[in-house]
Amino acid sequence: MKTQEWHNRFVQQSSWTTEARSFILNRIRLPQQARILEIGSGTGAILDSYPEPRSGQLFGLDLHFQFLRFNKIGKPTIELINADGYCIPFLENYFDFVYCHYLLLWIQEPVKMLQEMKRVVRKESWVACFAEPDYQGRIDYPENYSKLGLLQNQSMKIQGARIDGGRQIAHQLQDAGFSNITWGIIGANRPLVSNLQEAELEQKVLENDLNLLAEEKSNPFRPFENLADDNLESHIQFIPTFFAYAQKSG
Repeated sequence: MKTQEWHNRFVQQSSWTTEARSFILNRIRLPQQARILEIGSGTGAILDSYPEPRSGQLFGLDLHFQFLRFNKIGKPTIELINADGYCIPFLENYFDFVYCHYLLLWIQEPVKMLQEMKRVVRKESWVACFAEPDYQGRIDYPENYSKLGLLQNQSMKIQGARIDGGRQIAHQLQDAGFSNITWGIIGANRPLVSNLQEAELEQKVLENDLNLLAEEKSNPFRPFENLADDNLESHIQFIPTFFAYAQKSG
């Protein structure tokens, strides 16, 4: 997928988590002059939606330079860093808030990364995992879409995803040494018939994953050829998506 298509996907994901992010931010009460860091900021879908603090600053860190370059266009005040979340290039106790969004499922040592996030956040400040999906607990309906969902899970594992990562985040925060840990699951609330643009974007992501699976197995196939008579816009998909936030002890 092209960078613009990935950005569209990230914006779509951000729309699913708006209420959860608002809930967390209302609970932790950031100072006005806050330094805020997103790990895995991508194309800026979350950074763009966040009101820049007065006299504060927003920072984004990502390994993918092409995503950062896309994010930088028209946003001179956001500091973007091309770096690894395992080794954040800032001093201890530098930020007032550090968060990630749809990130830890792709991280093979999530506790290690959470410990690094804890290192750079101030004492008694907060770290949040705004959204971590648990694909192993997914529900797809009708049955033919359920089969596609299982194939997508196979593809994601080949790509390096931990498909049961969502259920683990609260304990991972505990293992990383945080206190006052709170977790929850983002509710699903959407019309049965999605708008066509959103349905097509879902299909594009699914096709991308399944094509990668076909390449891995050296067995090209057409996963959507039996769905021609189905309504792509009205199938049911629910992927449990967890959130959690925790405090660095003083």
